[in-house]
Amino acid sequence: MLDIVEISKPHNRKNFDCGQSDLNRFLAQTARQQSSSLIARTYVLVDDAEPEKVLGFYTLTFFPVDAPEGSPLFQKYARQLPALKLARLAIDQSQQGQGLGSMLLIDACCRAARAFEAAPIIGLFVDAKDNRAKDFYQPYGFNPVNPDELLHLWLPIGTVQQVAEAADG
Repeated sequence: MLDIVEISKPHNRKNFDCGQSDLNRFLAQTARQQSSSLIARTYVLVDDAEPEKVLGFYTLTFFPVDAPEGSPLFQKYARQLPALKLARLAIDQSQQGQGLGSMLLIDACCRAARAFEAAPIIGLFVDAKDNRAKDFYQPYGFNPVNPDELLHLWLPIGTVQQVAEAADG
C-alpha cells in the first residue's frame, strides 16, 4: 500500500532519480535538513512493502506573496499576502506515468487546506519548471499569477479546498 509521510533519516534518498539532477540533489542533500530545521516540509511517497525506498516527493513552505500592482487577481488584498508554496514535486523515473504525481499534488492540496484552517493563506503557489510541468498543474485549476509569468502559477484557496474535499469524499 502506498503512503505519504514526512521525510526522515531511514528514507533512502540517494537512489532516487527523477531525471532532473537539481531535484535529485535537493532530495539527497537538502530535503531532510530543511524539514529538521523547520524551513520547509518534504513529504515522500513510499510503499509499505519497501518503506525506505522513495517513489516520489514534494516540498511545502510558507512564503509571503507580493501582490502585483494593478493585478486583477490581487486587487482586493493587502500588499503582502500569506501563501503556501509547492516548492518541488518529483516522481522517480521507474514510477512515472502511473498517476503518482497527481496523488502527491492532491495530498499537498489536502495539507494546504488543513493549514488554512489554522491560519489564513490565499492559495497554493508553484513555479513550474517548464511548459510540460505547467501542463501538469493546469487541469487542477492552477493559473498564471500574471500574464507576464506563465510558469508562476497559483491555485486560490477556494479551489484548494475543493480539491481536498473531493479527495476526502
